[in-house]
Amino acid sequence: AERLIAERTKLDESGGSVGTGETYAIPAPLVVSCIGYSTPPIDGVPYDDRGGKFANDQGRIAERLYCVGWARRGPSGTIGTNRPDGQEVAEQIVAAMPAGGEKAGGEGLDRLLAERGVRPTSFADWRTIEAAEAAAARDGSPREKMVRHQHWLTTLGH
Repeated sequence: AERLIAERTKLDESGGSVGTGETYAIPAPLVVSCIGYSTPPIDGVPYDDRGGKFANDQGRIAERLYCVGWARRGPSGTIGTNRPDGQEVAEQIVAAMPAGGEKAGGEGLDRLLAERGVRPTSFADWRTIEAAEAAAARDGSPREKMVRHQHWLTTLGH
C-alpha cells in the first residue's frame, strides 16, 4: 500500500453520514481494515463472492497484500478466533520481509536526530514540563497546559 483514499462525509438531516464526493489521500505504507460484518470487495483485489471474503492463501492475497479475520475466512468465529488468525498472518508478513530489513530502532533514531541537530524531549524532560504545568494550575484545574514549543524550551533551560 502507498496510501489510503478516503471520502469526506457530512451529516444528513437524520444524523446519518453521507459522502460528499470529495476524496483525499493519506500516505500509508500499511492499511488495515477491520470494520463491519461483511467484507466488501475492493477494486483490483481478488474476491471470493461465494464466501464473502478475499481470495487468499492462508491470508496472503498477493505480494505485500494480506487479509485476516472475516476478510480471510468469511464471517465466522469470534474475537478469540481472529486473534490467532492475525498472529499467523503477522508471522507470514515477517517471514516475507527481505533479509537485512532490520531497523536501527531507538538508537538509530537518536543518531538521526543528532545528525539533524534535533534535541528530542526525554521522559525526564516531560516530567519537568508536567510539573511546571501542574505548578501553574489555576481555578482548580489540574494544570496550565504549555502549548508553545518555546515555552517548553524555556522551562527546560534551553
